[in-house]
Amino acid sequence: MALKRASPGQTQLDFTAPPRPRGPLLAVLPDAARVEERLLRLARGTAIVAGKAACSLAELERELLRTARVAVASPLALMLALREAALRHTQGPYFSIREQPGYAQALGDLLAALSHGLLEPLELEKLDVPHRVRALGKTLTAAREILTAAKLADAGLGLRLAIESIESGGPLPAFVADASAMELEGILDWTPLRLRLVNALSRRLRVKIRLPFSDKPELNEALDPVLRALEKSGDGPELELFDPAQGMLAPFLRRLFAAQGEVADAPVSLVSCASPLAQAREVARQCAELLRGGAAPDSIGIAARSLSGGIAEELAASLTRAGIAFRERRGRPALPAAPVRLALSFYDLLE
Repeated sequence: MALKRASPGQTQLDFTAPPRPRGPLLAVLPDAARVEERLLRLARGTAIVAGKAACSLAELERELLRTARVAVASPLALMLALREAALRHTQGPYFSIREQPGYAQALGDLLAALSHGLLEPLELEKLDVPHRVRALGKTLTAAREILTAAKLADAGLGLRLAIESIESGGPLPAFVADASAMELEGILDWTPLRLRLVNALSRRLRVKIRLPFSDKPELNEALDPVLRALEKSGDGPELELFDPAQGMLAPFLRRLFAAQGEVADAPVSLVSCASPLAQAREVARQCAELLRGGAAPDSIGIAARSLSGGIAEELAASLTRAGIAFRERRGRPALPAAPVRLALSFYDLLE
């Protein structure tokens, strides 16, 4: 309620509530580590952060599911449903391996890939694909029916149901509804399901997507499908491209991806040794020297051509022995993993 002056010397009661103040800009980041860094940076600048200013993409999806009241199966419940469907409903060439734990795990990864690709397992029977592909679709459909009977949904289906709730005007999580705007930064895994999510959110509040864009075309190939999809969205989220070589590591990144130039152009030290163990020890030794010389820990970056072949393990062990706290930001390579190879081969069959 508010007092409203009608004329000089008179006032009248106004029972219309004043507009609700909007909260801060909500930053959605790839992982909890970047959320922590964002909050620390805000705290250093303003000494206090009012409201929820940042969250991870996983936290956003989790809160959307909770607000939409969608019951998502736990990893154990999902695996039990997949194993039961594998045992009872597997046909074709996979019948002989239906009892293998790796088969059920691969089915789960394939179900997640299909869900994020907005392709239902039941739709596979309508496609002109080999019999073994339709057999996989029947097995996954049976697994979903088992979960539905228990009033549960897999993560991909649950997120789609939450998006449908947003599209139909359903409630948003409180920290999303109170935000003045939403900014998604540094997220590279833009599946069709997540693109549908941001399109739905952009109809309820201002949404901006910030993507890294390099001067080297070969580094932008993975983002080209995302950029085309966002251009087709029309009045959907705003798009902003930024130079990935920013912040304290800007000289390092610019030298790392430079089209030309000498190593001396930036503070980059190339380490080449006879084995991953020797290379990891040398990297740890140089990092320790930089820290003893007063370098800030977040100003040091380690880049490797590949994390396979024991390089990631040796680097982690060497840094731990040297007492250096570190964070592995990009994770392990996904393409060589068996479930990912199975999922990708499935799309090759569709083509």
